[in-house]
Amino acid sequence: MQIIQKCKRPVFAFDLILFFIIGIVCSSQQSDSLDLSAIVQLTPQDASELVNDTSVTILDVRTINEYKVGHIGKAIVIPVQELQERVSEIEHLKNSKVLVYCRTGVRSKKALQILQQNGFSQLYHLEKGIRLWTQEGFKIE
Repeated sequence: MQIIQKCKRPVFAFDLILFFIIGIVCSSQQSDSLDLSAIVQLTPQDASELVNDTSVTILDVRTINEYKVGHIGKAIVIPVQELQERVSEIEHLKNSKVLVYCRTGVRSKKALQILQQNGFSQLYHLEKGIRLWTQEGFKIE
């Protein structure tokens, strides 16, 4: 009986530690996720109205070469791979409207996640990116 009691305590302690570690991992993963409810998803038609608003910043998160081939109007480019390191360049826009796009919407979702984590509050996303924008006949420069 005494041997069984001694064995139960280490197993219980191990289970408790494992449970604690799993909790920490799960909570850190939740904070890294994108809160889509806080982002306005826009079709190209809706985005075209926003593009004409002078108070809106348009952020292209594709590569520099993709940007040079063609981009939406007054867009600025910060490739998503560089955004975390360069977010300070646009920090003054935290409380302004920022429309984010890429080619198809994948990289822009990553960029939106980075922006959310850095306190940006008025985020807009061009669904399906510049590809759908041009397919629907909207101009690029």
